[in-house]
Amino acid sequence: MPAPVAAARTIRLAVVAAVAALLCGLVPTVAAAGEPARVQGWVTGPGLTFLTSDQVASGDVAAPTTSAAFTPPSNTDFVLDFDGSVDAATRRVVTAAAGIWSDVLDVRVPIVVDVSTEVMGPGILGGAKPVMATYGHPSFPQPDVLYPVALANQLAAEDLRPSLADIEMVLSSTMSWDTSTDGSVSSTSQSMLSVAVHELGHGLGHTSWVRQTSLGGWTVSYAQPGVTVALAYDRLVTTAGGTPITSLAESVLGSAITSPLSWGGSRGRTANGGSAPRLYSPPSFEAGSSVGHLDEATFTSEVMTPFLRRGEVHTAVPPITRAMLTDIGWSFGSGSPSSTTTTTTTTAPTSSTTAPAPTTTSPTTTVPTSPTPSTPTAPLTSAQRATAFVHAVTTDFLGRAPTAAEVTRWRDHVLAGGSREAVTRHFAFSDEWIGVIVDGLYRSTLGRGADAGGRSHWVQVIRSGRTPAEVAAWFYASDEYFARSGGTASAWVQDLYAEILGRTADAGGLAFWSDRARSTTRAAIAFDFYQSAESRRDRVDSLFRTLLGRGPDRGGWTYWATVLENGRDVDLAMFLGASDEYFDRAGRRFG
Repeated sequence: MPAPVAAARTIRLAVVAAVAALLCGLVPTVAAAGEPARVQGWVTGPGLTFLTSDQVASGDVAAPTTSAAFTPPSNTDFVLDFDGSVDAATRRVVTAAAGIWSDVLDVRVPIVVDVSTEVMGPGILGGAKPVMATYGHPSFPQPDVLYPVALANQLAAEDLRPSLADIEMVLSSTMSWDTSTDGSVSSTSQSMLSVAVHELGHGLGHTSWVRQTSLGGWTVSYAQPGVTVALAYDRLVTTAGGTPITSLAESVLGSAITSPLSWGGSRGRTANGGSAPRLYSPPSFEAGSSVGHLDEATFTSEVMTPFLRRGEVHTAVPPITRAMLTDIGWSFGSGSPSSTTTTTTTTAPTSSTTAPAPTTTSPTTTVPTSPTPSTPTAPLTSAQRATAFVHAVTTDFLGRAPTAAEVTRWRDHVLAGGSREAVTRHFAFSDEWIGVIVDGLYRSTLGRGADAGGRSHWVQVIRSGRTPAEVAAWFYASDEYFARSGGTASAWVQDLYAEILGRTADAGGLAFWSDRARSTTRAAIAFDFYQSAESRRDRVDSLFRTLLGRGPDRGGWTYWATVLENGRDVDLAMFLGASDEYFDRAGRRFG
């Protein structure tokens, strides 16, 4: 059995997700003279933005119920891809919430939403995020601004990521829910309709990508080739004095985001009576809540505040929320737009500061051309092709064969027209996959199996939003690994060259990094090695070969190495695994 993607010899074990330019149009191709490239780059942001029950924050004071009769408008703009964890009542409620947005939002390109349920943290009602954001398309108002993919599609008037999700939404599977859609809600329950409306707002772009770096600092921007970009929402967040947070040095950003913050967009200010709307910025930063919400104490009738009381219900998109989304580029009308998307159900479940490269030399890997595949003697049926795909995904991502139940579930999902990305997403973000990551780290860095307590701890660390790259840096920086590699700075650096870059250290690099090891943290150095251009190119090459059986073309190699500088390897693996090329290859491998 082939080794799973996530269990390579070094930290290459971090599975990734993205489709080659040939397959989904995300990687820019070479333009003719004078012709602008269609898309300059994509970024994967941090984790979900959450909505929390107010019982955690202020004693669960019941809100007035809404008694006015309400009939949700039809959903004509959102394609809802429900996984197998979502029951009929939840599907009905999320569809109603999509109708509320569809009734007022001008949509030219259907918005695809992956919807799932899972056990979430205490008091957390749900979470959502734009799956990716992009910059540089000729149709975008500003070239150096990251637009969440759902909005980017509208601005470009085309689907820039065909057949792939734009928004990821998760709802709590353990909350005491009221699933009414008529505007009423029990005073002892949480309105699922309100939560779904709220979370769709985050997916559309009412969210912040302020994040902590692996070295403990704070950042809001992403360094891309020739430009520094930030999310459209974050570009309009200001301090109380009106200074955009994107203009602040990283050394002061941490203080700014725990001080009063305001919305700097002109339409948001107008909708708030001429005053800049206050944003939620408590004295201690709350991941998934701070910055990306309106202030709870200031706004009582807006849906995009961080807490929802029992008995509180929202059946509309309020004016300030509309205005803020208009500021970032959305258009709102008074009725349903003209798109005719149908809602579908499926059976699927659900960075950091740029580091200097450890070497100034470029890799000399020659990218081979893709061999011409042999033609099967007899065409496979659709069911056989879907079954082969399930076998390929479980083998490549988890290193095992699928169970009979998995084959049935995911084969039927694909045959029913469900997205293949939902399948790769399920496996790439499962607890089993994270466990494979952690087990591989223990074996490749410490030379031993994981103890139960350590395994559980690191699985939860990754589940909480830390990337495998950050966790790997901590493993490489541990006292245990330092001792295994020889117990000296020089021996440890030589080991990093061998394990992460797969080569011996050059004399200049060894001297430089050995000296740095005496003046900075080992975790910072290990992360620098892992995120070096050499390592990123190597990981891209490895993932293409593992999943597609070939090396990337030169443009794809360069493009994806750049994406991995600010994104996650798992994003590349999911997209490659969802591609037509992977699907066809699976039929040849397992058909």
